Amino acid sequence: MELDDESHQMSDLLDSKNLSDQSDKECESQFSVKVHRSLRTRITEWYSGWRYTLALASFASVIVLAFNLGFVTWAAVHHTVKKGRGTLHEGNCEKVQHMSTGLHFSINILSTSLLGASKYCMVCRDLLCSSCTAGFAEKDIDRAHGKSRWLDIGVPSVRNLRLVSRKRAVLYNSTIFAITSANSYWVFTALEGFLKQDVQNSTSGNEDTATDALNRLRAEAQNGTLQRLDISQCVNAYATDFQTTFGSLILVTNDTDQSQSVAQQTTFLPQENMRTSASDLYQWICSAQAQAKEHTCSQLLSDVKDQVSKNSWYVDRYRVGYCLAERPPQRCKLEYSVPLAIIVIVFNLVKAIIIGYTAASATKKPILTTGDAVASFMQKPDEFTRGQCLLSRESVKTRPCRTSYKSSTFNSTPKRWHAAVSVKRYLLGLISYTVAIIICIGLLIFGVLSMRDKTNTWTMGLGAINTQTLITGTRWVTSLISNVLVANTPQLLFSMIYFTFNAIFTAMTLAAEWSRYANHRKGLRVSGPPEVAQRSSYFLSLPYRFAVPALTFSALLHWLLSQSIFVVGIESYTGNLQRDPTRDFITCGYSPPAILSAILVGVAMVVWLVGFSFRRLESGMPVAGSCSLAIAAACHPTLRVKGDEYVDEEGKLGAEHMRGNCSFSSEEVGVPEDGKIYR
Repeated sequence: MELDDESHQMSDLLDSKNLSDQSDKECESQFSVKVHRSLRTRITEWYSGWRYTLALASFASVIVLAFNLGFVTWAAVHHTVKKGRGTLHEGNCEKVQHMSTGLHFSINILSTSLLGASKYCMVCRDLLCSSCTAGFAEKDIDRAHGKSRWLDIGVPSVRNLRLVSRKRAVLYNSTIFAITSANSYWVFTALEGFLKQDVQNSTSGNEDTATDALNRLRAEAQNGTLQRLDISQCVNAYATDFQTTFGSLILVTNDTDQSQSVAQQTTFLPQENMRTSASDLYQWICSAQAQAKEHTCSQLLSDVKDQVSKNSWYVDRYRVGYCLAERPPQRCKLEYSVPLAIIVIVFNLVKAIIIGYTAASATKKPILTTGDAVASFMQKPDEFTRGQCLLSRESVKTRPCRTSYKSSTFNSTPKRWHAAVSVKRYLLGLISYTVAIIICIGLLIFGVLSMRDKTNTWTMGLGAINTQTLITGTRWVTSLISNVLVANTPQLLFSMIYFTFNAIFTAMTLAAEWSRYANHRKGLRVSGPPEVAQRSSYFLSLPYRFAVPALTFSALLHWLLSQSIFVVGIESYTGNLQRDPTRDFITCGYSPPAILSAILVGVAMVVWLVGFSFRRLESGMPVAGSCSLAIAAACHPTLRVKGDEYVDEEGKLGAEHMRGNCSFSSEEVGVPEDGKIYR
């Protein structure tokens, strides 16, 4: 019987015009048979292979370390450090916010570079491992197969940590944060000609008296330094929880013949949040609606603006014509935490040393991808899987003892993508995401219900500071580092969940590519320099049509989480522009719109994953996934037909008759017969 009828070759491999004449040459180029190479060839290969990528990863880690060291050194030399915090810039609040955004964007670029380096050459200690050092040497695989165990190839896996030397953990925390300066202020009413009135020029023992503030405003008005605001501008400027731009102000009216104080607005303090009068921070604006005790001023603001549009805004029975507002220097700060910076540098240094050591000590070519494994097994077939060409990942999982593997019948029905992933991993990923989404929904509901005023719940903006969305309580942590850790906990948890998400998608896309080898001749994806028909591997393990959306989802969700819960730092100033440390506080705030957005993105990621997991593979080729045993079983092309029997490369007759063999090879692709036994 002819070979084509008996041995159907499941092969990727070389496009060649003269296949029969070039079969040996193709095998050498496709399966990396060792030949003599010139020095120039070796240098070229080094610059295009995995060693070069390792060197780039090491260089990236050193650059990030140098940046961090340089930043801390420069900041310590040029800025005073007090209580473990240094000030990088003090001044305009809008500028500080823009600087904070820019620096955090730069930090994200650096951390992404470091993450890319880590993903290529690091296994995270104990729990997490990166995509690429799921790579091993041949001896690691042989040792595992000899124990009737297997390794995951090309996929992040905790399984590999039991059989490959353990490495390091990763940490990169944000150390830069903005501190908002908030002004207390006095509100006065006065006639338009109040500059000509005599104001008591003496001061009391209390530094923050109304007389002192009014004297100062009168002097500033005479100097022309007060800013005139029409009533619409005045309401918009002062209807804010934290006043950062303006200070005390004068409401100019014709309904009074003397200057007098109508309100003193102090800065918000979380401990006073349970008191209605304290939490309604600009209630003086709505004093004409004082009878509506059950509402806060923010709830009544639309009514006030209607009055403003009719030029009939009243404050404490006085009709306001315009406002004269004080503009004190803005004193928002961009600060950094020295302890957090030191922690980052220490971990950065450890990471740089480990990556550098990995790059310098990597002498033997590791098996990083499925293509590397196929090329290796074709060059040196695995003795533990001979005669089991239809071995699948599922067979290995259900029958772990290799003596139970037997020749199998071929089933041409394609399986679904999720067959490449263990039920345990698949359920772990879905349950983790589902639980995280449910927790976020619960926290969102609790947070919204806790708000006394829900008027601006969905319009306050992502990451906006609002007194009603500050986390308060006598037992809440008050230190900077504690709040930073709390604010960054969702980021850490998402990173752990995303690890499972990435591993599932990687395993499924590997299975999809593996399945295509049964239908089309394709070059192997290898981590080293591609030879002839071989192809280079994906840097991020996933095909780019999946890697780019996955990274986009990840980056977007990380950013939304950073806007969902964040550190809020407030420094208070009195109505007489003096520091008031007694009303300073640091806590965490949350943003309902950001939490809702994060939930929607998380749901989209789950739907994307589940949707692709139910796609059909292109062929009935046994699903190997990342299982090294199943991959090795498909790489035994040395069986040949002799009459009605098979012989191996040593010429010994096989005992079983009328059975086909499926294997990777350099020959044309053949389709196995449904229901036929193959070995």
